[in-house]
Amino acid sequence: MARITEHRNAHLSTDNMHEVKGFPNASNGYSYRKGINGLSSWLRDKQQPNALGRINGYEAPTTEIEGDIYTIESPELDVNAITWQSATTVRFTFTTGYTSTLYAVNSYLQISGALFENHNGIHLITTVNASYLEVTIALIVDATDDDAAGSPAVGYVTHEDFDPESLSNNQSIPRVGQVKYYGTADLWFGDASLVGDSFYNVTTKKLETYNGTNFTSSLIKNSRFVFSAGKAVASDEIIYVDSSGGIFDLDMEDSPETNRELTVIDKNGTCGTNTITIDGNGNNINGSTTTLMNLNYDSVTLIYNGDQWNLK
Repeated sequence: MARITEHRNAHLSTDNMHEVKGFPNASNGYSYRKGINGLSSWLRDKQQPNALGRINGYEAPTTEIEGDIYTIESPELDVNAITWQSATTVRFTFTTGYTSTLYAVNSYLQISGALFENHNGIHLITTVNASYLEVTIALIVDATDDDAAGSPAVGYVTHEDFDPESLSNNQSIPRVGQVKYYGTADLWFGDASLVGDSFYNVTTKKLETYNGTNFTSSLIKNSRFVFSAGKAVASDEIIYVDSSGGIFDLDMEDSPETNRELTVIDKNGTCGTNTITIDGNGNNINGSTTTLMNLNYDSVTLIYNGDQWNLK
């Protein structure tokens, strides 16, 4: 006969466990435990699970493997007007945040705050225009409920891989938050982030915290030393170059993210003799394909603006 402690420490599968009363209706990220006041209550875990990286919600996830977790950030769209076009087609125009090249047909427009409730929710994008998005809303069949210019609605776009079936059980895909992939169901489930929430970014090896606008990483920057020709990678924040062995080229990384920043420093003061050429690797640097470090103890900071690298 097994001892009591053996039963107590046994791991039960989810099929053999019963949820506590009230648990199914609890908000994501909360657990029931005793707080600092000595009373038991639902408390939110500010430390979110480790994530493979940070991606834009309107882009396809890099991988879709069981248990994959990403932190997503989607630009907020400030709606200007909502107007019926024909049949069940509705057009959304925006005052700020809209860049048509970011979005694609069959992605989803998520809307909240509209004056008429039927405009709110998740809608399949059928048309992407330079100045508007059109979607299908089955319950809108005429212009009766149009929102004139100055609509209070806001929205954001999520990629078609984040299928709205993921919205079952209150598991919406948030504008800013985390998403986790469940391969059996082929669905992503989401958990919105609140101010102060943090997660460990496995790719950049940094702890990142949500400040209400976006996630920012810890103050200590990733650095490494380069002694010969090479290429920057996404996790680099500072590269110390040593050209004492001769001149060489340093290529910038492939597919940099917008606002990506990298500092390159002449570690030993040899760039005056042995120059370092920084190559944009297909992206210009202040309008040129390369920039030159040719002063002893020279340093340059480059910021990617979405189109090219700028020198800070």
